[in-house]
Amino acid sequence: MRIITWNVRHGGGDRARSFAEQLVSLSPDIAIITEYRNGPTGAHIKHVMERAGLFYFSDVSTPARLNTVLLCSRTPFEERQLDSLGDEAHRCSWVRVEGINILGFYFPQNREKANVFDAICGLDSGVLVEQSLLIGDFNTGRHFVDEREKTFHCTEYFDRLEGLGWIDTWRSRNETAREFSWFSNVGNGFRLDHAFASPRLNMRIESVGYNHEVRKAGLSDHSAMIVDVGKG
Repeated sequence: MRIITWNVRHGGGDRARSFAEQLVSLSPDIAIITEYRNGPTGAHIKHVMERAGLFYFSDVSTPARLNTVLLCSRTPFEERQLDSLGDEAHRCSWVRVEGINILGFYFPQNREKANVFDAICGLDSGVLVEQSLLIGDFNTGRHFVDEREKTFHCTEYFDRLEGLGWIDTWRSRNETAREFSWFSNVGNGFRLDHAFASPRLNMRIESVGYNHEVRKAGLSDHSAMIVDVGKG
């Protein structure tokens, strides 16, 4: 199973169709599109995904200008809710597909993201025991590791997640590497896109990495993150 998360940037605008076509060219079985917006551009994205065989969509019912998460799948899924998010429910799409819990996230800015982290840390322990993946645009990372300086907010939650048993899939396989998935207008790099797996799922992950070519092509300001999961 190939799981891809990619930030479409402000809903995509007139890039939406090209963005979606590039995404399906990466052969996802599950696609988590962050900063997705309902409305005409969102409809363009869904049309391209359907044409490529990703017929199943998470339930997104937000105002047209509100950034949210769209999860697309080739196979049917059971949809779940992270109820503790309350008014921030649009920031998570949770499905159970082929025995795997996939929680796709788009985090807010600054300290506001603490509410989303708290909801994750408060998940029932059974989710961590099962095969589960937390993936998406976290809008933060670790100081001096996922950024060159010290500008991130809520970095302490990375320690909390790992203390609970979640595994940073990319970092655990690239302990000393530095790779960025987003760059500012002045060229500063940041690793904002992450995938945390439960131990059982982590054992099945065959590869995890970033496709930077799609960012360099100008279809988004983010690189795509690709997680390949082997058969269980």
